[in-house]
Amino acid sequence: MGIQVDNGDGGVSITQPAVEHCSLARQSKNRLSLTVGDIIRRYGDHYRQTHSLCPEQNKALDAIASCRTATLGGHLYRCDHCGAEIPIYNSCNNRHCPTCQTIARLRWIEARQADLLPIPYLDAHHPWCAPCGRL
Repeated sequence: MGIQVDNGDGGVSITQPAVEHCSLARQSKNRLSLTVGDIIRRYGDHYRQTHSLCPEQNKALDAIASCRTATLGGHLYRCDHCGAEIPIYNSCNNRHCPTCQTIARLRWIEARQADLLPIPYLDAHHPWCAPCGRL
């Protein structure tokens, strides 16, 4: 048992065990987190009226405000065990968006950790002698 993903073309795939999804469905209904996008959606118009922004800044605010909302579309995740349906919205992928860049940052860190050799590392700092410090 798992989650059925309606990917828009009639295809359905199983991605997670149903037990995890059922708890995810409960958590998503009771979630009280606040995002930067929530703040921009609420106060962005007032901010734009009181500050002069360049077109790039306006574009970034628009992208962050629409990130992970129905505006950008998404997919419906349906649990085949309990029947719970959760909309998962698309991200904006704007380089200034903290939601999108958090995922990119975590992927980058994971890739750098994979590059490390399987040995203990030691970070040693040595003071410079006075003549070398002037270089």
